[in-house]
Parts: sequence; C-alpha cells; structure tokens
Amino acid sequence: MTAILVDMSVADAYGNDITQDNMRVPDSIRQEKVKVLYKQVLDLHKIDAKTFMTSYTYYENHPDRMKEVFEMVQADLTARKAKLGEPGSESAPLMHRLKIIFPYAEKAIAIPTNTDTVRPFVKRQP
Repeated sequence: MTAILVDMSVADAYGNDITQDNMRVPDSIRQEKVKVLYKQVLDLHKIDAKTFMTSYTYYENHPDRMKEVFEMVQADLTARKAKLGEPGSESAPLMHRLKIIFPYAEKAIAIPTNTDTVRPFVKRQP
C-alpha cells in the first residue's frame, strides 16, 4: 500500500504541474489527467481500482495503521526529495538543475535539421 500511495503522491504532484502554453489548465482537465496517472500507477502495481479502494477503506477503518502507512509514505517522499538535492546543487540531476533556468525544459522538442519545416527569415536552399 505504501508504494502505491507514494507513486500516487508523485502522480498528483505531476498533475498539479500540468500547464498548456505556459498557462495553468482548468481543474477539470487536471483532474482527468490525474485520473489517468492514477490508473497507470494501479496498472504498474498490478492492482485494480476496486481492490485498491477495499484496501484503502480497511486502512480508513484502522486509523493507527493508516497513520503508520502515511508516515512511511512521507519518509519515502522526503528521502526522494533529499536525493534530488537543491536545484542549484552540483550533485542534483541535470534536469533538476536546469529547471531553475528553463522551467519547461523537459517539454522542449528538438527538431532535426533535415526536416521540411519552414523556418521564418531563412531562405530555403534548393
């Protein structure tokens, strides 16, 4: 359960960061995308939504166990965050460091030079 909730937390954080044309998307669209991410998490852990909800309901009915699970989730997420380090730190992964300068760097698309794309202000060579 802990691993699933950790992955769902990461999916939720990713869903909160979804933008379109550098604008935040409406909550309804964000919620739909997060549902898709949650489904992918459940598929990754080879569990269906009904089984997950049954397990989650069990933990809701046993608050002491739910607290233990959430403490483990929090510890895992804290460890992951510490592993990333500060964005400016040299030990941080490159994409994490680049986010300071280029917040949408992972969404950039490199266009091959041999494409037929018309580039403005560049005269095409025959």
